[in-house]
Amino acid sequence: MTMRKILVCLLGAAAMTSIAGCHRFGSGSAPSGQVVAKVGSDEITQRELNAELNGFSSQDAAITKNAEAAAINAIANRKLFADAGRKGGLEKSAYYQLARQRADELLLAQAYEQQIVSKLPQPTTDEAEQYVKDHPNNFADRKIFLVDQIQIAKDTDPQLLRKITPLHSMDDIEQVLLSSGTDYVRAPSAIDARATPAEAVDQILRLPPNEPFVLPLNGALTINHVTDSKAVPFTGPAATEVARKIIFSQRVSKAIDQALSQLRKSAGGIHYQAGYGPSPSPRKPGGNQPKTH
Repeated sequence: MTMRKILVCLLGAAAMTSIAGCHRFGSGSAPSGQVVAKVGSDEITQRELNAELNGFSSQDAAITKNAEAAAINAIANRKLFADAGRKGGLEKSAYYQLARQRADELLLAQAYEQQIVSKLPQPTTDEAEQYVKDHPNNFADRKIFLVDQIQIAKDTDPQLLRKITPLHSMDDIEQVLLSSGTDYVRAPSAIDARATPAEAVDQILRLPPNEPFVLPLNGALTINHVTDSKAVPFTGPAATEVARKIIFSQRVSKAIDQALSQLRKSAGGIHYQAGYGPSPSPRKPGGNQPKTH
């Protein structure tokens, strides 16, 4: 159960009944020390509880206690279902074995990435201030672009993307999408230079007037045409802090990419069966796609 679900459950009387029910788990002596609850003979430790809470805390002691009770209840329910699954022989199923392998790999991969990140130096204030100076289009000269925007799925057929690549009109692009039966949404929107990669903003500003361009957004592709823009400078300590986060994020991406490249090289590369390799990235409509990461 995620913290969002825990907190939602706390809002209803039914959830409070369920939370109270978690105190009835277990038998024999009352839990103590690092054991916060028992499910039969299975113990729930403080470490398990902290992991379930995933860093959640509140200055309101009552909210914290309710969240802890809900988290213990979630752990207890999970243990009961897991035990029932083991007794039913589900550990031997192909589905379980594959899911367990995937979970193990994800946890190990995340731990290794975190190890890499933990060794990276934090950007200094001087570095952050210099970044702000070097990227005026995101800070001192920051703009908010008002756009006519079309959103399509990120996995849109590459053949269709090739059809709209040479087009310079949003209406012409929309007609191609309509004729192909492609789902899309067209509506006015805004692009904040502060929240857009610097190299993408620089390229947007260099585009010819009325030229459409593509930017990824929340798992989708957006085709945009700038209709207007307004200057909203972003400076001072807040800008420096944002720059610091951007620099560190770039360091993380670079370090992860370098580690992955070395690991692929050590493994002898990745070899694909025909038809399973990655597809070439589509170019943008109009031919000038701002590069984003």
